[in-house]
Amino acid sequence: MRKDPTLAVIPSALTAPADPFGPPGADDTLQLDPIEADFTPFQIEVRNPDSGETQSLTVIAQASDAVGLLWPGIITGKSVVDTVYPNALGQQYYIALESGADSRAFAQELEAGLLTASVDSLDKLLDDQQSAQSGFLLVFQGFMGLGLIVGIAALGVVASRSVVERRQQIGMLRAIGYQRSMVALSFIFESSFIALSGIILGLGLGLSLAYNTDKLNAAVGVFGGAEGITRNATTRDEPYGVNARITFDPILDTGRVVHVGASAYHVSHFGNKALTLSDRPNVRVDGGTLFSVPLTNVQSGDYLGAEGALVFGPFSVQGEYGTLKLDRLGALTSLEFAGFNIFGSVFLTGESRSFKGGNVDKLKPFSDFDPANGKWGAVELAARYDEIDLTDPALGAAISASNPNGRKAHSWTGALNWYLNPNFRASFNYIRFTGRNSGLVSTGIGTSKGDVFASRLQIDF
Repeated sequence: MRKDPTLAVIPSALTAPADPFGPPGADDTLQLDPIEADFTPFQIEVRNPDSGETQSLTVIAQASDAVGLLWPGIITGKSVVDTVYPNALGQQYYIALESGADSRAFAQELEAGLLTASVDSLDKLLDDQQSAQSGFLLVFQGFMGLGLIVGIAALGVVASRSVVERRQQIGMLRAIGYQRSMVALSFIFESSFIALSGIILGLGLGLSLAYNTDKLNAAVGVFGGAEGITRNATTRDEPYGVNARITFDPILDTGRVVHVGASAYHVSHFGNKALTLSDRPNVRVDGGTLFSVPLTNVQSGDYLGAEGALVFGPFSVQGEYGTLKLDRLGALTSLEFAGFNIFGSVFLTGESRSFKGGNVDKLKPFSDFDPANGKWGAVELAARYDEIDLTDPALGAAISASNPNGRKAHSWTGALNWYLNPNFRASFNYIRFTGRNSGLVSTGIGTSKGDVFASRLQIDF
Protein backbone atom coordinates (compact mmCIF):
# COMPACT_ATOMS: atom_id res chain seq x y z
CA MET A 1 0.00 0.00 0.00
CA ARG A 2 3.01 2.29 0.27
CA LYS A 3 3.59 1.96 -3.47
CA ASP A 4 -0.08 1.89 -4.49
CA PRO A 5 -2.35 3.96 -2.19
CA THR A 6 -5.51 2.67 -3.94
CA LEU A 7 -5.07 -0.77 -2.34
CA ALA A 8 -7.11 -1.45 0.78
CA VAL A 9 -7.58 -3.92 3.65
CA ILE A 10 -11.14 -4.17 4.99
CA PRO A 11 -12.05 -5.11 8.58
CA SER A 12 -13.93 -8.30 9.39
CA ALA A 13 -17.04 -6.33 10.42
CA LEU A 14 -17.71 -5.30 6.81
CA THR A 15 -18.58 -8.85 5.75
CA ALA A 16 -21.17 -11.27 7.04
CA PRO A 17 -19.94 -13.56 9.86
CA ALA A 18 -18.77 -17.01 8.81
CA ASP A 19 -20.41 -18.66 11.83
CA PRO A 20 -24.24 -18.65 11.50
CA PHE A 21 -24.47 -18.76 15.29
CA GLY A 22 -21.88 -16.03 15.80
CA PRO A 23 -22.38 -12.30 16.30
CA PRO A 24 -24.18 -10.39 13.56
CA GLY A 25 -22.29 -8.14 11.18
CA ALA A 26 -22.03 -4.40 11.61
CA ASP A 27 -24.70 -2.01 10.35
CA ASP A 28 -22.40 -1.01 7.46
CA THR A 29 -21.83 -4.60 6.30
CA LEU A 30 -21.05 -4.99 2.60
CA GLN A 31 -23.22 -8.15 2.48
CA LEU A 32 -20.17 -10.16 1.33
CA ASP A 33 -19.03 -13.60 2.37
CA PRO A 34 -15.89 -13.62 4.54
CA ILE A 35 -12.80 -13.44 2.36
CA GLU A 36 -10.89 -16.68 1.88
CA ALA A 37 -7.13 -17.06 1.56
CA ASP A 38 -7.26 -17.56 -2.24
CA PHE A 39 -9.83 -14.87 -3.05
CA THR A 40 -9.59 -12.66 -6.14
CA PRO A 41 -9.02 -8.94 -5.33
CA PHE A 42 -12.10 -6.86 -6.02
CA GLN A 43 -12.99 -3.19 -6.08
CA ILE A 44 -15.12 -1.10 -3.76
CA GLU A 45 -16.02 2.56 -3.95
CA VAL A 46 -15.78 4.97 -1.00
CA ARG A 47 -17.82 8.14 -1.04
CA ASN A 48 -17.82 11.41 0.86
CA PRO A 49 -21.50 12.00 1.76
CA ASP A 50 -20.96 15.77 1.95
CA SER A 51 -19.12 16.51 -1.29
CA GLY A 52 -20.01 13.41 -3.30
CA GLU A 53 -16.28 12.75 -3.98
CA THR A 54 -15.64 9.07 -4.75
CA GLN A 55 -12.59 6.85 -5.03
CA SER A 56 -12.24 3.24 -6.20
CA LEU A 57 -10.16 0.95 -4.00
CA THR A 58 -8.89 -2.56 -4.67
CA VAL A 59 -9.41 -4.89 -1.70
CA ILE A 60 -6.39 -7.17 -1.29
CA ALA A 61 -7.00 -8.58 2.22
CA GLN A 62 -9.32 -8.70 5.19
CA ALA A 63 -8.22 -8.09 8.78
CA SER A 64 -9.04 -10.63 11.48
CA ASP A 65 -11.59 -10.05 14.23
CA ALA A 66 -8.83 -9.27 16.74
CA VAL A 67 -7.34 -6.60 14.48
CA GLY A 68 -10.79 -5.08 14.00
CA LEU A 69 -10.94 -4.22 17.69
CA LEU A 70 -8.06 -1.77 17.26
CA TRP A 71 -8.38 -0.76 13.59
CA PRO A 72 -12.15 -0.87 12.88
CA GLY A 73 -12.00 1.05 9.58
CA ILE A 74 -10.72 0.41 6.06
CA ILE A 75 -6.94 0.57 5.85
CA THR A 76 -5.67 2.37 2.74
CA GLY A 77 -3.18 5.01 1.61
CA LYS A 78 -3.11 8.40 3.30
CA SER A 79 -3.36 10.22 -0.05
CA VAL A 80 -6.73 8.56 -0.68
CA VAL A 81 -8.04 9.73 2.69
CA ASP A 82 -6.78 13.25 2.05
CA THR A 83 -8.50 13.31 -1.35
CA VAL A 84 -11.88 11.85 -0.43
CA TYR A 85 -12.12 13.17 3.13
CA PRO A 86 -10.10 16.42 3.15
CA ASN A 87 -11.99 17.75 6.17
CA ALA A 88 -11.38 14.73 8.39
CA LEU A 89 -10.09 15.97 11.75
CA GLY A 90 -9.36 12.77 13.63
CA GLN A 91 -5.90 11.19 13.38
CA GLN A 92 -4.44 8.24 15.24
CA TYR A 93 -0.81 7.26 15.70
CA TYR A 94 0.46 3.93 17.01
CA ILE A 95 3.80 3.72 18.83
CA ALA A 96 5.77 0.50 19.21
CA LEU A 97 7.51 0.17 22.60
CA GLU A 98 10.59 -1.78 23.53
CA SER A 99 10.11 -5.23 24.98
CA GLY A 100 9.28 -5.09 28.68
CA ALA A 101 8.16 -1.42 28.67
CA ASP A 102 5.10 -0.47 30.73
CA SER A 103 2.58 0.72 28.15
CA ARG A 104 0.16 2.13 30.75
CA ALA A 105 2.81 4.29 32.44
CA PHE A 106 4.18 5.45 29.07
CA ALA A 107 0.67 6.44 27.92
CA GLN A 108 0.12 8.52 31.05
CA GLU A 109 3.48 10.29 30.68
CA LEU A 110 2.91 11.01 26.99
CA GLU A 111 -0.62 12.30 27.53
CA ALA A 112 0.63 14.62 30.30
CA GLY A 113 2.87 16.34 27.76
CA LEU A 114 0.13 16.77 25.14
CA LEU A 115 -2.54 19.44 25.43
CA THR A 116 -5.04 18.54 22.68
CA ALA A 117 -4.58 14.79 22.28
CA SER A 118 -5.35 11.70 24.31
CA VAL A 119 -3.16 8.62 24.66
CA ASP A 120 -4.40 5.12 25.44
CA SER A 121 -2.57 1.91 26.15
CA LEU A 122 -3.63 -0.96 23.91
CA ASP A 123 -3.13 -3.34 26.82
CA LYS A 124 -5.52 -1.25 28.88
CA LEU A 125 -8.10 -1.13 26.08
CA LEU A 126 -8.04 -4.91 25.75
CA ASP A 127 -8.29 -5.37 29.52
CA ASP A 128 -11.25 -2.97 29.68
CA GLN A 129 -13.08 -4.85 26.93
CA GLN A 130 -12.48 -8.20 28.61
CA SER A 131 -13.69 -6.74 31.91
CA ALA A 132 -16.89 -5.50 30.28
CA GLN A 133 -17.55 -8.92 28.73
CA SER A 134 -16.82 -10.67 32.01
CA GLY A 135 -19.17 -8.28 33.83
CA PHE A 136 -21.98 -9.04 31.39
CA LEU A 137 -21.47 -12.78 31.82
CA LEU A 138 -21.49 -12.40 35.59
CA VAL A 139 -24.77 -10.47 35.49
CA PHE A 140 -26.31 -13.12 33.23
CA GLN A 141 -25.11 -15.90 35.53
CA GLY A 142 -26.47 -13.96 38.51
CA PHE A 143 -29.96 -13.81 37.00
CA MET A 144 -29.85 -17.51 36.19
CA GLY A 145 -28.72 -18.28 39.73
CA LEU A 146 -31.45 -16.08 41.19
CA GLY A 147 -34.07 -17.89 39.13
CA LEU A 148 -32.74 -21.23 40.31
CA ILE A 149 -32.83 -20.10 43.96
CA VAL A 150 -36.40 -18.82 43.62
CA GLY A 151 -37.47 -22.08 42.00
CA ILE A 152 -35.88 -24.17 44.75
CA ALA A 153 -37.46 -21.96 47.41
CA ALA A 154 -40.89 -22.27 45.79
CA LEU A 155 -40.53 -26.03 45.65
CA GLY A 156 -39.55 -26.04 49.33
CA VAL A 157 -42.62 -23.96 50.26
CA VAL A 158 -44.90 -26.33 48.37
CA ALA A 159 -43.33 -29.35 50.06
CA SER A 160 -43.55 -27.73 53.52
CA ARG A 161 -47.22 -26.81 53.11
CA SER A 162 -47.92 -30.31 51.85
CA VAL A 163 -46.47 -31.80 55.05
CA VAL A 164 -48.31 -29.37 57.34
CA GLU A 165 -51.68 -29.84 55.62
CA ARG A 166 -51.44 -33.65 55.70
CA ARG A 167 -50.35 -34.26 59.25
CA GLN A 168 -53.39 -36.46 59.92
CA GLN A 169 -52.67 -38.60 56.85
CA ILE A 170 -49.04 -38.95 57.89
CA GLY A 171 -50.15 -40.05 61.37
CA MET A 172 -52.48 -42.67 59.88
CA LEU A 173 -49.68 -44.00 57.66
CA ARG A 174 -47.35 -44.26 60.64
CA ALA A 175 -50.10 -45.98 62.68
CA ILE A 176 -50.58 -48.74 60.10
CA GLY A 177 -46.86 -49.51 59.98
CA TYR A 178 -45.25 -47.16 57.44
CA GLN A 179 -41.70 -46.32 58.43
CA ARG A 180 -40.51 -42.70 58.66
CA SER A 181 -38.21 -43.16 55.64
CA MET A 182 -41.09 -44.47 53.51
CA VAL A 183 -43.25 -41.45 54.30
CA ALA A 184 -40.36 -39.10 53.55
CA LEU A 185 -39.69 -40.92 50.27
CA SER A 186 -43.31 -40.41 49.16
CA PHE A 187 -42.94 -36.64 49.61
CA ILE A 188 -39.64 -36.67 47.72
CA PHE A 189 -41.31 -38.47 44.82
CA GLU A 190 -44.15 -35.94 44.86
CA SER A 191 -41.78 -32.94 44.80
CA SER A 192 -39.75 -34.55 42.03
CA PHE A 193 -42.90 -34.99 39.96
CA ILE A 194 -43.83 -31.32 40.46
CA ALA A 195 -40.33 -30.18 39.42
CA LEU A 196 -40.30 -32.47 36.38
CA SER A 197 -43.78 -31.32 35.34
CA GLY A 198 -42.65 -27.69 35.59
CA ILE A 199 -39.67 -28.38 33.34
CA ILE A 200 -41.81 -30.18 30.75
CA LEU A 201 -44.50 -27.48 30.75
CA GLY A 202 -41.84 -24.81 30.43
CA LEU A 203 -40.49 -26.51 27.34
CA GLY A 204 -44.04 -26.88 26.01
CA LEU A 205 -44.67 -23.15 26.12
CA GLY A 206 -42.25 -22.57 23.30
CA LEU A 207 -39.37 -24.19 21.49
CA SER A 208 -37.76 -22.43 18.56
CA LEU A 209 -34.80 -23.39 16.39
CA ALA A 210 -33.13 -21.22 13.78
CA TYR A 211 -30.35 -21.49 11.20
CA ASN A 212 -28.95 -18.29 9.73
CA THR A 213 -26.28 -17.43 7.18
CA ASP A 214 -25.85 -14.24 5.19
CA LYS A 215 -28.18 -15.52 2.43
CA LEU A 216 -30.13 -18.44 3.91
CA ASN A 217 -32.34 -18.10 6.98
CA ALA A 218 -34.64 -20.75 8.41
CA ALA A 219 -36.61 -21.00 11.64
CA VAL A 220 -39.13 -23.42 13.12
CA GLY A 221 -41.03 -23.13 16.37
CA VAL A 222 -43.44 -25.15 18.49
CA PHE A 223 -45.63 -23.23 20.91
CA GLY A 224 -48.24 -24.25 23.45
CA GLY A 225 -51.30 -22.41 24.68
CA ALA A 226 -52.35 -21.14 28.09
CA GLU A 227 -52.97 -24.42 29.91
CA GLY A 228 -55.15 -23.04 32.69
CA ILE A 229 -57.26 -20.77 30.47
CA THR A 230 -58.01 -22.47 27.17
CA ARG A 231 -58.70 -25.97 28.42
CA ASN A 232 -62.33 -26.49 29.37
CA ALA A 233 -65.22 -28.85 28.84
CA THR A 234 -65.37 -27.90 25.15
CA THR A 235 -61.61 -27.85 24.53
CA ARG A 236 -60.14 -30.72 26.50
CA ASP A 237 -56.74 -30.71 24.81
CA GLU A 238 -54.17 -27.94 25.14
CA PRO A 239 -53.89 -25.69 22.07
CA TYR A 240 -50.59 -25.78 20.24
CA GLY A 241 -49.05 -24.36 17.10
CA VAL A 242 -46.14 -25.15 14.79
CA ASN A 243 -44.73 -22.49 12.51
CA ALA A 244 -41.80 -22.27 10.11
CA ARG A 245 -40.22 -19.76 7.73
CA ILE A 246 -37.37 -19.98 5.27
CA THR A 247 -35.85 -17.24 3.14
CA PHE A 248 -33.11 -17.21 0.52
CA ASP A 249 -31.37 -14.20 -1.02
CA PRO A 250 -29.48 -15.40 -4.13
CA ILE A 251 -28.41 -11.79 -4.80
CA LEU A 252 -27.51 -9.75 -1.73
CA ASP A 253 -25.40 -6.76 -2.68
CA THR A 254 -25.61 -3.05 -1.96
CA GLY A 255 -28.38 -1.70 -4.19
CA ARG A 256 -29.19 -5.11 -5.68
CA VAL A 257 -31.26 -7.72 -3.85
CA VAL A 258 -33.31 -10.73 -4.90
CA HIS A 259 -35.27 -12.21 -1.99
CA VAL A 260 -37.61 -15.20 -1.92
CA GLY A 261 -39.22 -17.00 0.98
CA ALA A 262 -41.97 -19.27 2.21
CA SER A 263 -43.76 -19.68 5.52
CA ALA A 264 -46.30 -22.02 7.05
CA TYR A 265 -47.99 -22.76 10.33
CA HIS A 266 -50.41 -25.26 11.83
CA VAL A 267 -52.57 -24.51 14.86
CA SER A 268 -54.92 -26.96 16.57
CA HIS A 269 -57.44 -27.15 19.42
CA PHE A 270 -58.87 -23.64 19.32
CA GLY A 271 -60.45 -22.45 22.54
CA ASN A 272 -64.15 -23.43 22.50
CA LYS A 273 -63.47 -24.64 18.95
CA ALA A 274 -64.19 -21.14 17.66
CA LEU A 275 -62.32 -18.18 16.20
CA THR A 276 -63.03 -14.90 14.42
CA LEU A 277 -61.40 -13.72 11.20
CA SER A 278 -61.23 -9.95 10.80
CA ASP A 279 -59.16 -7.27 9.12
CA ARG A 280 -58.77 -3.50 9.30
CA PRO A 281 -58.49 -1.18 6.28
CA ASN A 282 -54.74 -0.67 6.92
CA VAL A 283 -55.64 1.82 9.64
CA ARG A 284 -57.74 2.00 12.79
CA VAL A 285 -61.10 3.62 12.04
CA ASP A 286 -62.82 4.05 15.41
CA GLY A 287 -61.85 0.46 16.22
CA GLY A 288 -63.90 -0.79 13.28
CA THR A 289 -62.96 -3.59 10.88
CA LEU A 290 -63.74 -4.07 7.24
CA PHE A 291 -65.37 -7.32 8.22
CA SER A 292 -65.45 -9.78 11.07
CA VAL A 293 -66.41 -13.41 10.47
CA PRO A 294 -67.08 -15.55 13.57
CA LEU A 295 -66.59 -19.28 12.94
CA THR A 296 -67.51 -22.23 15.14
CA ASN A 297 -66.75 -25.97 15.12
CA VAL A 298 -63.20 -25.28 13.93
CA GLN A 299 -60.75 -28.09 14.66
CA SER A 300 -57.48 -26.83 13.19
CA GLY A 301 -55.97 -24.36 10.76
CA ASP A 302 -53.15 -24.51 8.20
CA TYR A 303 -51.49 -21.52 6.53
CA LEU A 304 -49.13 -21.44 3.55
CA GLY A 305 -47.46 -18.27 2.36
CA ALA A 306 -44.93 -17.08 -0.21
CA GLU A 307 -42.94 -13.85 -0.31
CA GLY A 308 -40.54 -12.12 -2.67
CA ALA A 309 -38.69 -8.85 -3.11
CA LEU A 310 -36.50 -7.14 -5.70
CA VAL A 311 -34.22 -4.16 -5.11
CA PHE A 312 -32.43 -2.27 -7.86
CA GLY A 313 -30.80 0.94 -6.73
CA PRO A 314 -33.42 3.26 -5.24
CA PHE A 315 -36.29 1.13 -6.63
CA SER A 316 -37.82 -1.83 -4.82
CA VAL A 317 -40.87 -4.05 -5.09
CA GLN A 318 -42.04 -6.79 -2.76
CA GLY A 319 -45.15 -8.87 -2.16
CA GLU A 320 -46.77 -11.67 -0.18
CA TYR A 321 -49.46 -14.24 -0.89
CA GLY A 322 -51.09 -16.54 1.65
CA THR A 323 -53.85 -19.11 1.95
CA LEU A 324 -55.59 -20.30 5.11
CA LYS A 325 -57.44 -23.61 5.38
CA LEU A 326 -59.67 -24.33 8.38
CA ASP A 327 -60.74 -27.91 9.10
CA ARG A 328 -64.10 -28.20 10.83
CA LEU A 329 -65.57 -30.93 12.97
CA GLY A 330 -67.65 -33.84 11.75
CA ALA A 331 -69.08 -33.64 8.28
CA LEU A 332 -68.73 -29.87 8.01
CA THR A 333 -66.85 -28.76 4.90
CA SER A 334 -63.41 -27.21 5.32
CA LEU A 335 -63.04 -23.50 4.59
CA GLU A 336 -60.35 -21.84 2.49
CA PHE A 337 -59.44 -18.15 2.33
CA ALA A 338 -56.69 -16.18 0.58
CA GLY A 339 -55.05 -12.78 0.53
CA PHE A 340 -52.08 -10.94 -0.93
CA ASN A 341 -50.31 -7.60 -1.00
CA ILE A 342 -47.79 -5.92 -3.29
CA PHE A 343 -45.62 -2.96 -2.40
CA GLY A 344 -43.31 -0.70 -4.40
CA SER A 345 -41.14 2.26 -3.47
CA VAL A 346 -38.49 4.63 -4.76
CA PHE A 347 -36.05 6.78 -2.78
CA LEU A 348 -35.90 10.26 -4.23
CA THR A 349 -32.59 10.81 -2.44
CA GLY A 350 -30.92 7.72 -3.91
CA GLU A 351 -30.82 5.30 -0.96
CA SER A 352 -31.56 1.59 -1.36
CA ARG A 353 -33.45 -0.89 0.76
CA SER A 354 -31.32 -3.67 2.23
CA PHE A 355 -32.06 -7.09 3.71
CA LYS A 356 -30.48 -8.66 6.76
CA GLY A 357 -31.39 -11.96 8.38
CA GLY A 358 -34.19 -12.52 5.87
CA ASN A 359 -35.93 -9.22 6.71
CA VAL A 360 -35.81 -5.63 5.53
CA ASP A 361 -33.00 -3.91 7.42
CA LYS A 362 -33.03 -0.46 9.00
CA LEU A 363 -32.49 2.29 6.45
CA LYS A 364 -29.44 4.55 6.87
CA PRO A 365 -29.83 7.86 4.98
CA PHE A 366 -26.85 9.14 3.03
CA SER A 367 -27.00 12.22 5.24
CA ASP A 368 -28.88 12.69 8.52
CA PHE A 369 -31.27 15.61 8.98
CA ASP A 370 -29.16 18.75 9.50
CA PRO A 371 -30.84 21.81 7.94
CA ALA A 372 -28.01 24.10 9.04
CA ASN A 373 -25.75 22.28 6.56
CA GLY A 374 -28.41 21.67 3.92
CA LYS A 375 -28.98 18.01 4.81
CA TRP A 376 -32.56 16.70 4.94
CA GLY A 377 -32.33 12.94 5.40
CA ALA A 378 -33.92 10.40 3.04
CA VAL A 379 -37.27 10.72 1.26
CA GLU A 380 -39.24 7.73 -0.06
CA LEU A 381 -42.38 7.50 -2.16
CA ALA A 382 -44.29 4.22 -1.79
CA ALA A 383 -47.50 2.56 -2.95
CA ARG A 384 -49.21 -0.61 -1.76
CA TYR A 385 -52.21 -2.73 -2.76
CA ASP A 386 -53.85 -5.24 -0.36
CA GLU A 387 -56.63 -7.72 -1.02
CA ILE A 388 -58.26 -10.35 1.19
CA ASP A 389 -61.08 -12.71 0.27
CA LEU A 390 -63.12 -14.45 2.98
CA THR A 391 -65.63 -15.82 0.51
CA ASP A 392 -66.11 -19.59 0.60
CA PRO A 393 -69.01 -21.49 -1.01
CA ALA A 394 -69.55 -23.57 2.12
CA LEU A 395 -69.56 -20.50 4.34
CA GLY A 396 -71.85 -18.56 2.02
CA ALA A 397 -74.32 -21.43 1.86
CA ALA A 398 -74.32 -21.80 5.61
CA ILE A 399 -75.14 -18.15 6.33
CA SER A 400 -76.67 -17.00 3.06
CA ALA A 401 -79.25 -14.87 4.85
CA SER A 402 -76.64 -12.54 6.30
CA ASN A 403 -73.90 -12.96 3.74
CA PRO A 404 -75.34 -13.45 0.25
CA ASN A 405 -72.26 -12.30 -1.67
CA GLY A 406 -69.41 -13.25 0.61
CA ARG A 407 -66.86 -10.90 2.12
CA LYS A 408 -64.02 -9.38 0.15
CA ALA A 409 -61.96 -6.25 0.65
CA HIS A 410 -59.08 -4.35 -0.91
CA SER A 411 -57.21 -1.14 -0.23
CA TRP A 412 -54.82 1.22 -2.00
CA THR A 413 -52.17 3.06 0.01
CA GLY A 414 -49.90 5.89 -1.07
CA ALA A 415 -47.13 6.96 1.30
CA LEU A 416 -44.47 9.57 1.77
CA ASN A 417 -41.78 8.44 4.22
CA TRP A 418 -39.21 10.86 5.57
CA TYR A 419 -36.20 9.30 7.30
CA LEU A 420 -34.53 12.03 9.33
CA ASN A 421 -31.89 9.57 10.57
CA PRO A 422 -31.68 5.78 11.05
CA ASN A 423 -33.77 5.99 14.24
CA PHE A 424 -36.46 8.56 13.39
CA ARG A 425 -39.08 8.38 10.62
CA ALA A 426 -42.16 10.40 9.74
CA SER A 427 -44.81 8.77 7.52
CA PHE A 428 -47.79 10.33 5.74
CA ASN A 429 -50.32 7.94 4.19
CA TYR A 430 -53.43 8.19 2.04
CA ILE A 431 -55.59 5.06 2.07
CA ARG A 432 -58.66 4.27 -0.02
CA PHE A 433 -60.45 1.06 1.00
CA THR A 434 -63.44 -0.92 -0.20
CA GLY A 435 -65.16 -3.73 1.68
CA ARG A 436 -68.02 -5.90 0.44
CA ASN A 437 -70.49 -6.87 3.16
CA SER A 438 -68.35 -4.94 5.59
CA GLY A 439 -68.81 -4.51 9.31
CA LEU A 440 -68.51 -0.77 8.69
CA VAL A 441 -71.98 -0.94 7.11
CA SER A 442 -74.68 -0.80 9.78
CA THR A 443 -76.61 -3.76 8.35
CA GLY A 444 -73.49 -5.79 7.60
CA ILE A 445 -74.69 -6.20 3.99
CA GLY A 446 -73.50 -3.91 1.22
CA THR A 447 -70.30 -2.21 0.19
CA SER A 448 -68.38 0.23 2.34
CA LYS A 449 -65.86 2.70 0.96
CA GLY A 450 -63.62 5.13 2.73
CA ASP A 451 -60.71 7.51 2.43
CA VAL A 452 -58.17 7.95 5.22
CA PHE A 453 -55.31 10.38 5.75
CA ALA A 454 -52.91 9.11 8.40
CA SER A 455 -49.57 10.20 9.80
CA ARG A 456 -47.10 8.47 12.07
CA LEU A 457 -43.91 9.39 13.91
CA GLN A 458 -41.64 6.45 14.69
CA ILE A 459 -38.60 6.39 16.98
CA ASP A 460 -36.55 3.20 16.73
CA PHE A 461 -34.11 2.55 19.55
